[in-house]
Amino acid sequence: MMPQTELMKRTGCLTRVGQMALIIAIVVSVALLAGAFYQQSAMARDRSTYVSDNDLVAVNGIEMHLRCTGEGSPTVVFESGAGTPSLNWWEIQEAVSQDVRACVYDRQNIGWSAYTGATPTSELTANTLHTLLTNAGESAPYILVGHSLGGVYVRAYTAQYHEDIVGMVLIDSSHEQQQARMPQAYATWAGAEQPILNLCRLLAPTGVLRILNVGAESTQFTADAPVYDEEIAIFNQSHFCAGVRADLAGITNLNAATGPDSLGELPLVVLTAGAQQADNLEAFPADFSLEMLQQADRMWLELQEELAALSNNSEWIVVEDVTHYIHLDQPQVVISAIRNILTQVTVS
Repeated sequence: MMPQTELMKRTGCLTRVGQMALIIAIVVSVALLAGAFYQQSAMARDRSTYVSDNDLVAVNGIEMHLRCTGEGSPTVVFESGAGTPSLNWWEIQEAVSQDVRACVYDRQNIGWSAYTGATPTSELTANTLHTLLTNAGESAPYILVGHSLGGVYVRAYTAQYHEDIVGMVLIDSSHEQQQARMPQAYATWAGAEQPILNLCRLLAPTGVLRILNVGAESTQFTADAPVYDEEIAIFNQSHFCAGVRADLAGITNLNAATGPDSLGELPLVVLTAGAQQADNLEAFPADFSLEMLQQADRMWLELQEELAALSNNSEWIVVEDVTHYIHLDQPQVVISAIRNILTQVTVS
């Protein structure tokens, strides 16, 4: 049997350990509560700074962000790629709005639009955009500009509301069958959840990411860009990473049994990034082979060629030395493509 003095000594040690653990738990809890309060206050300040009430439109009970500038018809409407806010179009919108009206918007879960957690589908996205434009008082005809997954969504919109559309620009657009036709390992990787988003999703509401200024390390804009601070503010929203995660899940729907619908004689410009993924092997998982990435590059070009063939009035341009984000790398190329469509529409 343990001597009573020894038992009391050990019991006292355990009590002190318990007290220390309780103190640490209290300190951590207070810090998290303080961080969460700071995060909520800062989010409210950011929204009042960057979001006008005129840019918020209710769609089926969900508040969505739409920013339109310029005057003239047709109106150019931009659809962003997966997980990216409408702010990425700022330079192109600024240029196009000198000629006609130009509208950018954030899908639900993204940017300044409300977070719902729902995975987007082509039909839902097309219907939501149509309702958004209608509720905002915007009117057809439209030229649709879609980047990446946004290209699938603008084609879905055209299939449902073809009488409203007079032209289209696709920027390194996704294809309705790409998940089924790309190399299996590549398609699985492209559609998989990114673990970093789960960590970010948990930390963001505590204010930790804002305090550490992680957004400044994540922006693709330089500090002298007019939208630099706003993009950091978007990143600092509590739902940012959860929203990106939900939006990226839309990629898993790209396994349609049939390809996209014909666009007939619709004026169409297809812009394809010339940079090859096989030239950037180190950016991919270690088990990815050079041969597989080369196969993926060939398939991507094949899919892009199919998109260009959707219209009998199309132009396919492979833009050399740019990444998937052509509109950020070389915005002037996109501006020229839009103005090309505008010229055709005006002449016709």
